[in-house]
Amino acid sequence: MAALEPALEGFTVLACTGSHALLSLAVVAYPRIDLWADSIEALLALPIPEQGPLLLACTDDLPDGSVLELIMQLRRTLAGRPMLVVAVLDASTDPLRLKALAEEGVQGLCCSHAVGNGQLLSALSAVLHGGSFVDAGFAAQLRQPSHSGSRFGSPSCLSRRERAVLEQTSKGYNTEEIAAHMGLRPDTVRRYLSEAYQKIGVRDRAQAVLWCCFHGLVTQRELQQVFR
Repeated sequence: MAALEPALEGFTVLACTGSHALLSLAVVAYPRIDLWADSIEALLALPIPEQGPLLLACTDDLPDGSVLELIMQLRRTLAGRPMLVVAVLDASTDPLRLKALAEEGVQGLCCSHAVGNGQLLSALSAVLHGGSFVDAGFAAQLRQPSHSGSRFGSPSCLSRRERAVLEQTSKGYNTEEIAAHMGLRPDTVRRYLSEAYQKIGVRDRAQAVLWCCFHGLVTQRELQQVFR
């Protein structure tokens, strides 16, 4: 680990994880964790130094949001501060989420099943020396020509109403607001949304937001508004 010390000079090291086991691994990989929290809210409340670059190691098991939400909130709060990110994700993480994290500039994507085999240390070393690190399984998914094939439906499979409700949901509007805007009953909005989820192959609002972003139905700026 001593080889990382010169590269870490001037960095503030942050860890945000709901997994104490993974935190222990992080401490073994690099004992100098300056600030640690188990939720997005707790991390943002910590006295993060106002100067200097940041190194963030995080997992996707936070109780109040995803890794993507954490990164976007940190970047908005820290107003453009240099930040390197190594994220530890479950092996079942869907391709849309992987693509969104890669496009958001996450330099290290580790698999939780492999971090105990030295992968976390390899990722930290790679990103601190100006490179990137992607778990082999995740890399294979990211190389696929399309992440919206058999598993995820395309926008053309949606009706006009379903698409409109999905777009509004992904922009942060709740059921009642969408119903008022579109002149529909709230239960009708929920039905359109449920049918849209089934057609495009997502389970929840977070996946729907990523799907809409991937297909250009919401912009990066609108996505940032959702996670404000």
